[in-house]
Amino acid sequence: MTKELFNRQQQVARPLLSIAIHELQGLEIGLRLTSLHGYRRIQVGVDSSAVVVYVNRRVTPPWMAIPIMHSIWHMICGLEVFSIQHAYRKTNRAADHLASLYPSADFVKIIPSSFAEDLKKIVFDDMIGRAYPQCIP
Repeated sequence: MTKELFNRQQQVARPLLSIAIHELQGLEIGLRLTSLHGYRRIQVGVDSSAVVVYVNRRVTPPWMAIPIMHSIWHMICGLEVFSIQHAYRKTNRAADHLASLYPSADFVKIIPSSFAEDLKKIVFDDMIGRAYPQCIP
């Protein structure tokens, strides 16, 4: 492999790796919040299939993700029930919308009664089981 090709591959891999780390950080924060509130039976839907395979130990995570994975696995071991599955981004619209409202905040407590009308519609659509067509390549 030429040095230029290797350098280009590294430049592409870095942003992808940092995205995976950020997605894992979101899961870690969520697990900390569930512990804080005393929840012991957790079902998680994430729009990152990489997070699902790392958590389920089907793929070894990148070395930079190992410390956060140890933290996640430790918290999972303390739960009564834990399941994680992939959720397409389009079907996870409420979480996506909330994340876009506070992109730089570490933690924001949001009360459902304060939801704006657009978010209330998203939650309602989810509640009634609105179907979202998904094209599979």
